[in-house]
Amino acid sequence: MVIIGLIVFILLIVYVLQLREWRKAWEKEPVHIPSSDVAKVSVIVALHNELKHIDDLINSLLQQYIAINEIIFVCDKCDDGSDVYLKRLILDRRDCKLIINDGRPGKKEAQRLGIEAASNDIVAFIDADCSLPQWWLGAIASFHCKHRPDLLIAPVFMRGDGSTFEHILELEFLALQMCTAGAALCGTPFMCNGANLSLAKAVYMRHDCKSQYVSGDDMFLLADIKKGNGKIAYVKSHDAIVTTDTPSTLFEYFRQRTRWLRKATGYTDMKVISVGMLIFLINAAVPLLFVLSFVDSVYFALLVVVFFTKFIAEYKLLKAGEAFWRIIVDFASVFILAIVYPLNVMFIAILSLFRNPKKW
Repeated sequence: MVIIGLIVFILLIVYVLQLREWRKAWEKEPVHIPSSDVAKVSVIVALHNELKHIDDLINSLLQQYIAINEIIFVCDKCDDGSDVYLKRLILDRRDCKLIINDGRPGKKEAQRLGIEAASNDIVAFIDADCSLPQWWLGAIASFHCKHRPDLLIAPVFMRGDGSTFEHILELEFLALQMCTAGAALCGTPFMCNGANLSLAKAVYMRHDCKSQYVSGDDMFLLADIKKGNGKIAYVKSHDAIVTTDTPSTLFEYFRQRTRWLRKATGYTDMKVISVGMLIFLINAAVPLLFVLSFVDSVYFALLVVVFFTKFIAEYKLLKAGEAFWRIIVDFASVFILAIVYPLNVMFIAILSLFRNPKKW
């Protein structure tokens, strides 16, 4: 009992201190205000069967206050008519290109084709199911002009339909985003999201994309740039937030999360591995202590301490981002998330073992 208690207590302290460090870094960082000094950016959209999202995406891109001079769509093995529809939409537009990936399938291969066709020194990746605020390009391009990062991590928000289920999914994704931002602002980035990522074209061309994984374009890119001591930054700007929908069903949710986790077997960055293990172990400790509490009541007391200490640290981190992300971080929803999430982590870890890493 003593050994288990000591291990869990150490994990808890490390976890709480890590969340506190990320929260303080977030609170200290000033908000970036877009300026008129901007770098030229090529926007690349690699897509696979996204016909239902194309109209919203193009409207978001073409309504930017700062006009995008190059948008490159790369259709990867689309069989829903996305390529035909896009070709018709952009037929007379000189600022848009359409590339059909008939070679090796996968998002990373599609992005590579887009990169090679880009004429600007800075490229930005966005996902086809995202919508953009009208100052998105201004925020991204002005940050690149001012700070010249090799890789720029930008915020992503998952928007639900207002139901309790999807609000909890919003909060769960918000936790990922706050950890992403906090770690990057501390100078120790370990996570990013390919739905809103930009970088120097020359940096990407030197990148090892690990093509055996169809997913992970963002994480492997981050790890490779870190390995080369590249400059990695985070843009804290509400204008830079891209928005996507939360998964509408549990099946879609688990499919998305297992796809994300399946690529973890390719990680070699010790920061990614150590943080991932810390989060997994502290969450796994909750159901473990619950089971052990039936054996000895002392474990129940330890469970109460771990659960509420962990919950308070997580609640504070989410609350710190409430105003920026314009989301309601209510006590009840975060409490429900704190109960469900440890089981969720365990379940996704098991499911990911059966996930095919070669499928979108």
